[in-house]
Amino acid sequence: MALTLLVKTIIADKKWKSHFIAVAGLLFLIVALFWRVFFCGETLVDLATHQNQLPWGATTSTFDGYSSYDRRDLTNTYVTRDYFVVNSYRNKELPLWNPYIFSGHPMYADGVTKLFNPFNLIYYWFDIPLGYSFIRLTELMLAVIFLYIFLVHLDLGVCGAFVGSMVFLLSDHTMQHLTWLGWLGGVMWLPLMLLGADRAIKSGNTLPAIAAGVALALQFYCGFMPAAIYYLSALVGYYLVIPWLIRKTDLAAYKSVIKSLLISLIVGMGLSAPIWLPVFELLGYSNRKIVPTELSYIWLPPWQLLTLLLPHVFGEAFEPKYVKMFVEMGVSQDRSIYLGLLALPLIGLALWKPIDKRVYYFAGLIALAIIVVTCAPIYVHITKYIPVLKTIRAITRISVLYTFGAAILAAYGTSQLLSLERAFLLNFFARVLYLTKRWFTLLIITTLLFSIIYRYLPQDVEGGGRVRRWALKIVICLADQFNWSWSNFDLIVPLVIVLILVLLCWLFLQNRLLPKTML
Repeated sequence: MALTLLVKTIIADKKWKSHFIAVAGLLFLIVALFWRVFFCGETLVDLATHQNQLPWGATTSTFDGYSSYDRRDLTNTYVTRDYFVVNSYRNKELPLWNPYIFSGHPMYADGVTKLFNPFNLIYYWFDIPLGYSFIRLTELMLAVIFLYIFLVHLDLGVCGAFVGSMVFLLSDHTMQHLTWLGWLGGVMWLPLMLLGADRAIKSGNTLPAIAAGVALALQFYCGFMPAAIYYLSALVGYYLVIPWLIRKTDLAAYKSVIKSLLISLIVGMGLSAPIWLPVFELLGYSNRKIVPTELSYIWLPPWQLLTLLLPHVFGEAFEPKYVKMFVEMGVSQDRSIYLGLLALPLIGLALWKPIDKRVYYFAGLIALAIIVVTCAPIYVHITKYIPVLKTIRAITRISVLYTFGAAILAAYGTSQLLSLERAFLLNFFARVLYLTKRWFTLLIITTLLFSIIYRYLPQDVEGGGRVRRWALKIVICLADQFNWSWSNFDLIVPLVIVLILVLLCWLFLQNRLLPKTML
């Protein structure tokens, strides 16, 4: 059913050969990025996985070491549990209960282990580390393809769909969460959920609503259970907001939309009930401290929004120095919202007097995600009393909607770049050039400033009150980032990209460059 919608979407556009080339280009890029996995047999799993096959509690290193053998979610839970799942299936057993974790662990109800993920069939041909890597890359490929199809359905053309898919593929969020169990396995179904919902809203037919429900159910089987609430919210929001944006607000139309929404929810939640019902039952008996106010919420402070322009301005994820530095603040490892500097003008163009009002829905996803990840200290004292919301510990998981929405806005911006009149674009690019020049100037001034004060910064960052400690840690991180040297590519690369953006805008304003050439 969902496959029928995909085929119809592609065939409806007569440029199917161009679509084929674009999708092939996206897949080629993934293979080129991870060629060592495809051709050399290397894996996305570090050597800590093998150490975790030791008896429980045994280790060859300590957490404080932050070496390549550190124990993290990937090595402690994801791959290790897959060893048990695969061995159970090979022994013709159903791995509902793992007796080797403490006094026993309910694998079926933990919300993380993917017992019935169809992609587990890949383990039939490969060992666990390599099979795990191929499963994650397969999910990445399908996520990019499904997003491309959804963008084509939005009438954004070949270039728009290609650029939007590229922004999603190369975003910091996607690359950082590639190895997470079921992360891309969940988000890959979101474009199909919204595609079915969009067709149901426009046509009022039942079949697209059922297809959206099937995609929702597959998200539960393949995806990361704690993130399911975000995809479910996005689907419900699409049904409720889009009719209002496209002026389909008469009573009969809204009744049809509500009917389609209920069909999608009944089908999706009904088909996936064997997955989510045991999880909720286990939560009812769990004594784990999951309320953010008890464990310290894992969030994104407002100053981390600077990572939109400089991805490593506060250090890389899991980098020992910065992990220890920010642990007091409860800052998440997902502390970068970088999308690519060249994608930002496209996103801005999409929001610059948009023709398609559906743009505002995706902009709303971005705004909602940013509010949720940055305002945790305010609302967790309320959400801790709400049954489902109180279980959300890692606030930054909603950044998946931020990345998804931003990729779609970049696609809209690309489509407008190729279709709008030059007089309109001249005004826009004049503003982009104005802002980019000042951003470049600010980078240079900031680099010079921190080069001067770097040697005078105190080494003790733990003494004094909380305000002093937090402020000093932030300043030291900024000083590390803006410490000028030819080896500091985290600073040099953004500077080069900004210069390229300035050059492109100037050439366009001088009538020496066409929009297609810029892309």
